[in-house]
Amino acid sequence: MNESVTSSPKQKLAQDLRTTMEDVEELLRLTAGQVGDRLGEVRARLQSSLADSRQHLAHLQTEAVERGRQMTAEADEYVRGNPWKVVGVVGLVGLVIGALIARR
Repeated sequence: MNESVTSSPKQKLAQDLRTTMEDVEELLRLTAGQVGDRLGEVRARLQSSLADSRQHLAHLQTEAVERGRQMTAEADEYVRGNPWKVVGVVGLVGLVIGALIARR
């Protein structure tokens, strides 16, 4: 499936943040040989900010994975507790999809 269709705005934001962080890392590498008090200060701040951003992004990723696991467990619990409701809903969805396909 096309990734742009399946990706959420949060995933797009996370990818944009990763790309920005990679660009900053490249900028830091390219300016590593340059000297100057002000440049050294800016580089130090950028490195610190980059480390903080990486840590925050890792934390957000961990939270998202945990939320996904929790939602999966809740869905599994619901299906196990209400099997006939689930069968009815799936049957109804199948009927609607079949009817839509038959109209073509």
